[in-house]
Order: sequence, then structure tokens, then C-alpha cells
Amino acid sequence: MSDLYLKRSGSGFPVLLLHGYMESCSMWDGLFEEQIGMEWLAIDLPGHGQSTLETAAPEPTIEYFSRCILDVLRHENIDNFHVVGHSMGGYIALNLKELHPGCQKVVLLNSNAWEDPPQKKLDRLRVADIAYKAKDLFIHQAIPALFFQPSKYQQRISTLIEEARQMTSDGIAFAALAMRTREDKTALVNESSGDFLILQGAHDPLISLETMDNWSSVNNIPFQVLEHSGHMSHIEEPQVVRQKVQDFLLNGHQNN
Repeated sequence: MSDLYLKRSGSGFPVLLLHGYMESCSMWDGLFEEQIGMEWLAIDLPGHGQSTLETAAPEPTIEYFSRCILDVLRHENIDNFHVVGHSMGGYIALNLKELHPGCQKVVLLNSNAWEDPPQKKLDRLRVADIAYKAKDLFIHQAIPALFFQPSKYQQRISTLIEEARQMTSDGIAFAALAMRTREDKTALVNESSGDFLILQGAHDPLISLETMDNWSSVNNIPFQVLEHSGHMSHIEEPQVVRQKVQDFLLNGHQNN
């Protein structure tokens, strides 16, 4: 397994922070650090940030990422924990919930529990190919499109682009293919819906509000809407995200 970069802050019950695709644990900087009662464990996923993707990595799966994280938790002697996962990090959080009995509450931030539909699976293959042919162009186009109002966040976008450019093509392609092969976890969420908080940006270009609403209605799984953000709610609505996550993890508030 890969050696993963881990940053710890605060004290209290452990909360694992999992970033999204082409991000790093820096996305959490300043977001939760002052919140009391919890210890925040921010990890760089394999191939992202300061964590390398091992050269002998197996076939790309979300479970591979999960197993790497579980190795870190064992090394740190952490048996019980909550998870906050953004986008791809949410897919990994769902897998951890399924794999490890010590995984308690899970926050899905701009994430979902269904598998990729057929067209999205084709898009993942295309992205994996582009990672080798036109990595920088893809990054420069993809990251601004994640924001509801990108013109307000040009400096943050520039930082995110530069960070993503440091990733290898192998790392970008591997993660895309891992998301492509993930399984539907709707039943898992339905069975223990009180353990989950789902936060959805109203203007998220990757997960439309209509799609989330339809899934929620069919499966009777509630979610909360973040009215003024796209896929990067932690940047566009940090105070709202901070408060909702803190309330859920500390006080056990459920979805409305």
C-alpha cells in the first residue's frame, strides 16, 4: 500500500477528512481546525498531494483507496471514527462505512451513493485518456467549471489548478478509473440513514439537483441543499458547511 500523507489537528473524537478528485488535504485548511471536540485527520489520497501512487498498484478501485486509508488508521491506532468526504472522497467514505465497523457518521459533501450511469462511465474512460494526452488543458478547463461563480474565486482556482498540475498522469487516470468501477451504495445509506448527512450544492454541475432530488424521493433518503454553491461548496459556502458538519458530528442532527 502507498504511504499516505496525514495531517492531524485538534483533539477529541477522530474525524477523517477525504478530499475529492485532483484535490489534496489542503482543501480542508481553515475549515474545521477551530472546531472543538474533534480531532481532524486530513489525508492525501494515493496519487494526490504529497501521497504517491505505488508503482505496483492493483486495478483501480475505490476499495484500493479505502484499504490504503485503513492501513493508516491501523498504524495510528484509530478504531472508531467519523468521515467527511468531498466528491470522490465521499465514494471512499461509503466504502469505509461498508468495510469497517468503527466507521460511524459519514458526511457526503457534493457526493452521491449511486454508481456511474453508462455515459458517465464512458466519460471516465475519456478523462483517463486525456490525462496522458492533454493533462494541463483538461485541468485548466475542468476546475473552474466546478464553481457556481468562478469569477469570485480566481485566486483559489489558480491554486487548485497548480496543485492538480503537480499530479502525474497515472494518478489522474487511476482515480478516474476507480470512480468508474464503483458500486451503488444506496442500500447502505438506506439501511443506516441516520448515520449520513448529505450536502448538495444547488448549482453543482456534476450532480444536478434534479438527479439528487429524484434519487432522494425514490429511496426516501433526505439531503440538504447548499443554495449558493456548485461542486466546491467548502469554498463557496464555508461557514454553512462548517456549521452543518459540526452540528451533525457533535450533536447528532439528522438530515431535514
